[in-house]
Amino acid sequence: MQNRSCLIVAPIQHTGMGTQGYYWTRHLLPKLQAAGFEVNVAPNGDLNRLELATESPHLLDQKLQQALKPINHGFGNPAFSILLCLPAQFDQMPGEQVIAYIIFEGSRLRKEDCLHLQRAQHIAVASQWAKEIVIQSFQFHGLPFSGQIFIWPEGVDADLYQPQSDLNPASGPLAVQDAVTFVNVGKFEIRKGQSILVNAFAEMKIPEGKSLRLLGHWANYWNAEWMKQAIELLRAEGFAKEIPIPNFPLKRFVHSSSDRKYVDLLTGHLASSDQMLCIYRAADFGIYPYFSEAWNLPLIETLACGVPCAATAYSGPMEFLNKTPSWFLRKGKMVEARDTFGFQSGEDGEWMIPSAEELKGVMEEMSLLSVEERSQRGWKSSKVVRTYFSWEASAQKTFEDLRSHFSG
Repeated sequence: MQNRSCLIVAPIQHTGMGTQGYYWTRHLLPKLQAAGFEVNVAPNGDLNRLELATESPHLLDQKLQQALKPINHGFGNPAFSILLCLPAQFDQMPGEQVIAYIIFEGSRLRKEDCLHLQRAQHIAVASQWAKEIVIQSFQFHGLPFSGQIFIWPEGVDADLYQPQSDLNPASGPLAVQDAVTFVNVGKFEIRKGQSILVNAFAEMKIPEGKSLRLLGHWANYWNAEWMKQAIELLRAEGFAKEIPIPNFPLKRFVHSSSDRKYVDLLTGHLASSDQMLCIYRAADFGIYPYFSEAWNLPLIETLACGVPCAATAYSGPMEFLNKTPSWFLRKGKMVEARDTFGFQSGEDGEWMIPSAEELKGVMEEMSLLSVEERSQRGWKSSKVVRTYFSWEASAQKTFEDLRSHFSG
């Protein structure tokens, strides 16, 4: 009798990879089940998605709950297994065919990463950029890999992240009517480019009759000092005047040159997707001057909300950015990928540091855009990512590859 069992091991949490694991798995699971596979899902780490803790979970969440098994459950020898992980986390897994679905940001995998990945029969990545790096890395280290390298793009929750309408306008402390608002979401760290962003924002010309606001959600689960470091950066760039916002987890830092230029910094961790929706919809533009990304969920969520964006023209996000009317930061320089968290060794290749001067110019151009032009760009961007890069589309691409290779 043909083996029709399969195993998916993935983080199902509120972290970036945990969000990927949750959405990708919940959309892939029913497709595999409908094709006759017996699917087991093992959470890699703590299970803490709020969607799974409600009294009336969504049908997709009900299916996911039924498939969940502890990581130490005996899974036998499934037809295929998938582990969503960092390259260094990949280890031996049960299964006739094992797929390592890997996430990384450097331009080269380390030799020990490639040795780990040789234990898999196949590898999956989120973009063409990542696929080329995997191939080049094995070649660079003189190691063979004869398996398939699949491209399984990540996605966006197209049901939640939609353009704002008159029925659900932004409101509360995040909604500011007289300011051009730029939003940046991402944990506070070197690779995300907040230092370049704040520097460029501080140097911007203020449009006549308007204010400038940068809305930052930079909470970093892995760095207890992130808030202190972020405030030090703001003060060093002239945002020294602090104004508390009552009854809301937000601090306002006003620039010394003008009360009409300020940074609103969210001060806590937001676990709710609805709260994230409010952040994106409070903005006129998204600004993402990262050095390198595997995908960048906040960027694609911002676009899905109909908020036009500027981003670094490099790495994984180009998989979807190239299809949108976004602004691209192209004048950066390639430097060694190194920081104090995750990239200490200097063995991860390079990444691209955007030009602060180019970023300033792009943001000034954006700030002068008419409401009509801004809306048109936003709606086009939203349509592209919600149509072609939803989690449903991501799961469908995965399913088609699995059906093609493992249907027998």
